[in-house]
Amino acid sequence: MMQQTSMDAYQSIKGKLNHNEQIVFDQLQVSGGCTNEKLSNLLGWSINRITGRTKSLVDKGLVKEMYREPSPSSNKMCIVWGVIHG
Repeated sequence: MMQQTSMDAYQSIKGKLNHNEQIVFDQLQVSGGCTNEKLSNLLGWSINRITGRTKSLVDKGLVKEMYREPSPSSNKMCIVWGVIHG
């Protein structure tokens, strides 16, 4: 069940995001945090399509870097993005 604060936050941004930003934002809400690579795999989108959306969500103050972890495919450190609540 979704918390009331999460529902309020969702309503406050509804209509402020374009379609693809909303899809990425919603996936981050459901997943609780993802790298761009994981978002790409979950949504079936190219990595280039994901990185632009995460950047715009960061620029809008809706998403932030939570921590870094090694990528399973390259072993490079990757940012895990998370939704900023409240």
